Formats: sequence, C-alpha cells, structure tokens
Amino acid sequence: MKITQIAATQIRLFETKLRTCYNLAMQGSIVGREKIADGVVHDVPMDLKRALASSATARATWEDITPLARNEWICWVTSAKKAETRLRRIEWACTSLTDGKRRPCCWPGCPHR
Repeated sequence: MKITQIAATQIRLFETKLRTCYNLAMQGSIVGREKIADGVVHDVPMDLKRALASSATARATWEDITPLARNEWICWVTSAKKAETRLRRIEWACTSLTDGKRRPCCWPGCPHR
C-alpha cells in the first residue's frame, strides 16, 4: 500500500469518527427537540438537561419556576466538587422538582447574581 493510500484511509477514518462525534453532540444539545429554560446567569448544564428531559413532572416544575430559582438550582448542582456529589444533587433536584419544590433546600443562594 502506498503512503498516499494509507493517508487517504486515515483521513476517511478520521472524518467518520468526527461525523459520529458531531452527531452525538447534536443529539445531546437538543434534548427532545425542545429548549430547556436557562437561569439568569447560568446555562443549564447538559447532565441536568438530560435529567430534566427524562421526567415530565420535574420539567414542568422547572419551566414554571422563575429564572432566578432556576439559577439557584443550576448553581447548586454545578458547585459540587466531586462527580458523585453532582450526580446525587441532580437526582435530588429532579426528585424535589417532581415533588413541587421550587428552590434547593439549605442553599445560601447563588453568589453570581
């Protein structure tokens, strides 16, 4: 096999992988083809978007609360230092929103507003 053939094969392989990554990224960024409302200062992170998209009740509460309240939830989730804590907070947020809670409990508030 010539060097040019090897290079062409490598380029095709790279383009295929790049296209796959792009398609996956686009699927993740459009959760259910509907936009999930952001907070005042913070955008909703992708892991929280996916969690909200998986629960219709939590999503309905999310859309009903004020942008400042959404900001509190987002800041609370993203302020976790460990991945396990962040995952636990996302789960707790979805459960709390499903139960109708509008703000995170025991949170002094987002310092970014």
